[in-house]
Amino acid sequence: MQPWPKRLPGTGRPVRVPTGEALPSASSAAVQRATVRAEATAKSRSRKRKAAAAAPDSSKSQATKRVRSSFGARDAALDVGAVAQRLAAGRSSRNYVLLLQTSLLSAISTEQLTSLPAVRGLTATWQGQDVLVLDSFMVRGCPRNDVAILRLAAAGQWVLGDVVTCRSAELSSVRLQHEVVEVARGRVVVKEFCDAADPAQAVHRARAKAAEAASVSESRTLSWMSAQPQPLARRSLKPAAAELHEKRFPGHRVLPRADRQRFEFTLDVPCPQIWDMTPWRCRSCDSETWQVTPADMDAECSRLGLGAVIRCEDTRHGKVSASPLLLFWLLFMLYSNLNLHAVRRKLLDLYSASVLHAAQMTPSLSEAAQLRWILMCVPDHHAIKDILLKCFEGYVQKRVDLMQERQCVYNGQLIRGDGNYDLAKAVVSMVDGKRTHRYSVALGWCGVDGSLLAPVSLAEAESWPCVEASLGPLLRKIKRARLQAGFSLQESLPCFHATDSSHKHRQKLCKLYGRVWQDLRVEGRAPTRCKDAYGKIAVASEDGSLARWLFRVTGEPMHDLFALRRIASPAANDCRCFLKDHESLILRLNAPPRPSQAASGATAADLAVTHAAQELLRACVKESAAKVAEAVASAPAEAQELRALLACENGQDHEVWPALFKAAPPHGVLARAARLLGATLPAKHGYYNYQSKEDFLDEVRRMEAWYREPRRDARRRRGIDRRQVPSAEVKGRAKVWTAKVAAHYSRLRAPVRLQGLMRWREAALALHAAGIESHSGTIPVERLWANIGRFIPKEATNISEAWWSFLSNLAFLRFNYRHFHKHGLPGWAREDTLVHEQVEGVMKLAEAVLFGGEESLAVELGAWATSMGCGQPSLASSGQDDVEAEAASTPDLYCRVLKPMWCRALASGEKMFEAQSYREKKGNAMKFAKAGVWVLFGESGSEQVAGAAVLAGPAMRNIKLAEIQGRVGSLPQHLQAPFSEYIAGAVKVDLVDVQIVYDLRPLSLSWGQVAAMLKCKVSRNIGFTRVRCQDEAAWQRFRELVADERVPIREGPPRA
Repeated sequence: MQPWPKRLPGTGRPVRVPTGEALPSASSAAVQRATVRAEATAKSRSRKRKAAAAAPDSSKSQATKRVRSSFGARDAALDVGAVAQRLAAGRSSRNYVLLLQTSLLSAISTEQLTSLPAVRGLTATWQGQDVLVLDSFMVRGCPRNDVAILRLAAAGQWVLGDVVTCRSAELSSVRLQHEVVEVARGRVVVKEFCDAADPAQAVHRARAKAAEAASVSESRTLSWMSAQPQPLARRSLKPAAAELHEKRFPGHRVLPRADRQRFEFTLDVPCPQIWDMTPWRCRSCDSETWQVTPADMDAECSRLGLGAVIRCEDTRHGKVSASPLLLFWLLFMLYSNLNLHAVRRKLLDLYSASVLHAAQMTPSLSEAAQLRWILMCVPDHHAIKDILLKCFEGYVQKRVDLMQERQCVYNGQLIRGDGNYDLAKAVVSMVDGKRTHRYSVALGWCGVDGSLLAPVSLAEAESWPCVEASLGPLLRKIKRARLQAGFSLQESLPCFHATDSSHKHRQKLCKLYGRVWQDLRVEGRAPTRCKDAYGKIAVASEDGSLARWLFRVTGEPMHDLFALRRIASPAANDCRCFLKDHESLILRLNAPPRPSQAASGATAADLAVTHAAQELLRACVKESAAKVAEAVASAPAEAQELRALLACENGQDHEVWPALFKAAPPHGVLARAARLLGATLPAKHGYYNYQSKEDFLDEVRRMEAWYREPRRDARRRRGIDRRQVPSAEVKGRAKVWTAKVAAHYSRLRAPVRLQGLMRWREAALALHAAGIESHSGTIPVERLWANIGRFIPKEATNISEAWWSFLSNLAFLRFNYRHFHKHGLPGWAREDTLVHEQVEGVMKLAEAVLFGGEESLAVELGAWATSMGCGQPSLASSGQDDVEAEAASTPDLYCRVLKPMWCRALASGEKMFEAQSYREKKGNAMKFAKAGVWVLFGESGSEQVAGAAVLAGPAMRNIKLAEIQGRVGSLPQHLQAPFSEYIAGAVKVDLVDVQIVYDLRPLSLSWGQVAAMLKCKVSRNIGFTRVRCQDEAAWQRFRELVADERVPIREGPPRA
């Protein structure tokens, strides 16, 4: 019967009638019409509801009849066996061995599968045209595929056309080339696979291309390595230009200058090389002085077989020269210590031993002053950092990419993520020339077995945009790596994602995974599962995507225990037992499933518990373990009764528990009582997972009912007992159950929290079914944070972003190497993975240096040497002076502040040169000038950058008056008089030509914006100020900015 409506259809609003008044009169016809109309409305609504309930689901029938999927019907319940197979996919012995072989000095292997299977998500060629594989299935033992034809829509974009079914043998050139990037209104847009935009790799893109080009060249011996180490000695260098002068004038005497004697140290193993860099001069003509150049040093090293020299120059820390062997030794030391101060001390220890040995073997070097200078040549830790970043940033990044690719294949089936707020405090960033703490959290991502999937990254907050920016590139790498390894599109999708923020991010995580795996929304239409596909493609909605069924977001059980530990009062008598029982409640979500076996015949109803046995049971709950042991020893018969009770299947439901404690005991209480009595619990109460969600809720209710009342009379004493008669126990707080604990258990039963815990239970059951060790949720990431002090020292409180990225990459390699080798080290390593890795790495490096050949590591080291400038022929020294020698090694960016008149003239192209007048003879402000140097200039007193000038060549120093007058004549009429006044009274004038001027005034760029773009500090002082831009990607972005079409470009005349 339908309820009577509050308001009859067709009538006015009901009128409230006071008590005692008569109802208004109405005709019977009006009341009858209103009643009939209401009954008709109710019947029509009822018919609609019944028809909707009886109608079949159109989407389900359409999916069953028309859409084919290789995974078949999508059941709501989780198939543990199918998920276990997906978790085990990729965890083969071959992939595990590849991970064992990945280290700091492992060879970069480029081998891939020769032929990929035609599975969903790959691209193939069918009848001369490219197609995208949508599905693979079997028809009467013959493999077939549904493919969609790729039609070009725009430059770099394709759309999916008609769907056809073909045999797998008809597909050729199966490869990973395209991915779905957009699905809208039935139109599927496809683009070519490209690497994710990773800021850490953008800096090394040019270097990687050079290394790839060098890797295909023929192998050769590593002549740039130091193959013949010499003892500690001083070597003299004679410039090649001086030798040429002697050949041209045989009678002239060319000797080193005694007034400019200086030495340089080249860091090498096991001792530094001492080079006499004194300039040479002809005593006969007394007009030429030749400096010893790096080319002369390289030629002498090649002649003596000492290997090449790598140089790093910095104005703040000076010049550092080192051999490649010492650089690799420094890399080993940094890898072991991850502390620059410790690396510097290790280098000093090495040189101390070498100097003592040299002093004993070579008496001429035993002078204390000379020994002191040799030991003081150890560079500053900042200089060590700069040269390691310069030489090994790209080298280490390649190893990280290799490890990450292999990790995605082996451990990419389950992702665990968490953040740490202590690490990010040590990183500083330069913003407008000031140091700021930009990041507040470090994000870590672990895989199935707890190893790291990616280096630890920094984020401004643990909010969803930052999590998405860090997780998105990792998911694309997992998808690409697993597809390249031969897995299908479904197998490339991770099964679970564990997070302690599932209540906030569960829906956003599902959408992110759905966007990355948009290919799963595209399927082919077919009448039956064995018929050929026809027509256009079928596009499922985001909620109906196969990714929503294959992937689940889980909660983190252990964080519930961490939260309870913070609010439970340690002064309560029951606190220790309460936390232990709650830990048992939570950890059972990670336990294996209970084995199916028949129950024993003994039941608790058949047993009668005597009064003495009840008192012993009460003592097991209330007293300490020592007192219970004494009571058990004094009452063996009663203890035997309790053992029989605990051995029953339903001993938890015996009437003795409500009689004594007014509640049924939880699992932890039963296990503790059995341990005290020496009893054996049945399999039902063993350490096994819950049967269902109701089983877990029953255990939660038993915990609530049990600990609402006080159970123990005393607690264990903490701290120092200062009384004369010490006691092991003390009376504490009576109840552990407080309002905060009750609220915590109320949140535990909340639907969202309960959903996350139950999904983790499903993940744990699938892990046990796959034979994989089950780590609880994000606990592997928490274990990483607990041990992070071994990788990032606490003393590091002012780390730059570039150095943090380098340390993070080294820690990533070291953590994973220790993870995979901790159970298989040889006996001589004494369970020390660092010792094992260093021995193996040194032997690999020694084999590559001594033998070279076509071995991949030797070829790659040759490519590394080429990128560092080793082994390349350098220009011989000429008769250049100190200024030109210094100009040959200067950076490429400077800034200058000009008066408004000269600034506008240079920006507009009216003055295509720059001059500098001096009132003294010692001035040399243009010594940096050479071809290709950039100079940013702006007006004095203005914050706007006016333009950028590219110099045409070195500066012309001490130019003659005639040349100056010629330059004055080339200026416009209104600039000639001011320029004549500028050079009037000058002792000397230097001048440099400008090749190109970029007028940046239309862009309205400020000096602060330029500093932020270049990621460095821009100082506007008198003269030419050097801009220390170390970020190649930032400099490239600035070069692209000045190439904007809005920027006018002025070119100067060609230089003679």
